[in-house]
Amino acid sequence: MYKLLNSAVMPKPGHYYVVPLTVAEFAARLREGFTSYVGYPATADHISQVAGVRVPLSRDPVDLQHGDQALVCRLKYRLADPTQKANKDFVPSAEDYEYLLVTYHEQDPYAPVVSVARKLRDLMRAGAGESIAEVSNYLTQLGKLLRQLADALDEVER
Repeated sequence: MYKLLNSAVMPKPGHYYVVPLTVAEFAARLREGFTSYVGYPATADHISQVAGVRVPLSRDPVDLQHGDQALVCRLKYRLADPTQKANKDFVPSAEDYEYLLVTYHEQDPYAPVVSVARKLRDLMRAGAGESIAEVSNYLTQLGKLLRQLADALDEVER
């Protein structure tokens, strides 16, 4: 289930991966299920119109856990006076909004990939050696590192 936000907040340390979405992609994901943390009526109304779902208002703080995904519908610009957003007469146009998918990770999920890539680099720089035993050992190490790399990439893609 997604967390629906009207801003791309970072409530805690970690790694945030942001992917722009089209309005159609945003709406399709939203229809899969969400908890609303949208605090502004104009934004809630806009999301309801583009996604065909009711968006309740909520000023509750959002708490992200490792692996959580948030759908963000936010204005492309900052208002000089943010109290305007609470005004019922404030109605931005559809073109004023952008849509994002944000995934939160407590730690960098690519760190294991980078670690294995460094080991591969070091192994390749050291070379295979000249004897059959050295070449065999090199190929064995290379095979193990490539399996570790594949496992690390699988973990990132989950």
